[in-house]
Amino acid sequence: MDREIKSFISSLDKQGFAICDIEHLQGIELIKKDLSIWLKERYAINNSNPDYILNNIHLLAGLLNESEANDLTLEAIKYLSVKYTFDEFIYDSCPSFFLALFGCDIHSQKHNNLVVQHPSSSRNSELHIDAPPTSQFEVVCWLPLVDCYGSKTFYLVPIKRSIALMKQYHEGKYPTWEKFKSACLVDAQKVDVSYGQVLFFSSCQLHGSEKNETNETRWCLNARFKSLFAPCGSHDPLVFYRALKVGPLTKIALYS
Repeated sequence: MDREIKSFISSLDKQGFAICDIEHLQGIELIKKDLSIWLKERYAINNSNPDYILNNIHLLAGLLNESEANDLTLEAIKYLSVKYTFDEFIYDSCPSFFLALFGCDIHSQKHNNLVVQHPSSSRNSELHIDAPPTSQFEVVCWLPLVDCYGSKTFYLVPIKRSIALMKQYHEGKYPTWEKFKSACLVDAQKVDVSYGQVLFFSSCQLHGSEKNETNETRWCLNARFKSLFAPCGSHDPLVFYRALKVGPLTKIALYS
């Protein structure tokens, strides 16, 4: 495990992102199974295989437009949020990697976030960067519930190139957004992430997604984490974050 963590940290340092294999899959399996059962009952689906249901929900649910897809996403989040807090389950899936990054004191995003993108959907994410306004000390954890590859996943611009491009952008080197985006896409890397893995990437990193040209629907959980004592960006720490993990010395300091 030490070798895996060292490789993980090295990748994060060099590229701004890293993928790790989930250490404990039981909790994520529970979410995936529960979600598939809910979908099966909601749409009277005959097949019970979670991968089949999630990958083919656009056909099984007969999604006709973006509004219906958005409604499904919001209903799924509402259903899952009654039972699960994604930040806890993501943390519990790979605690050794979080400990290596943050130690014992961790701030996490309070609210559950689920991304659903069916084939040919226009619900792709335009090229953007999270920080600012979010904390520059934040890491985004992207955990797919199905295998994500090709246009079913998303792209990242390596961290050093992201920083250089943003500096050039603020200096006015690119007269139009399209020229800036074209420069970013030259170095952008699509990142394939399989079910059973988690992608960590810096909030300082340019990223986005394309139109899903596969014949499968993308489902993924995501949450944001940072050190408990790191700046929060423009987020209200009492609204956006919660103290997910607090070390023994911090507890003494807080309650003494």
